[in-house]
Amino acid sequence: INVARMGPRGTVPSDHLGQVAYSIASDHVRTRELRALAKSASYLGAKTATVVTANEEETIAVDGVPVRVLPMWKWLLAPLGEP
Repeated sequence: INVARMGPRGTVPSDHLGQVAYSIASDHVRTRELRALAKSASYLGAKTATVVTANEEETIAVDGVPVRVLPMWKWLLAPLGEP
């Protein structure tokens, strides 16, 4: 699991979590990754999260935390400061 929390000098707000996974299409991987993300969000007090994948895109809620799932190319082209 690759969870990162960036501080005030990063381009992402400190109350945002980032996760990278090649794919969360399979039920097993999706459950594992989102469960870990929810646990980390609860522990760190994150209000939002992003999962960067190879090709998937959706918006979901995990234990009340909005999670954006974005393909890598779209995440790379997003304006600075936008999670």
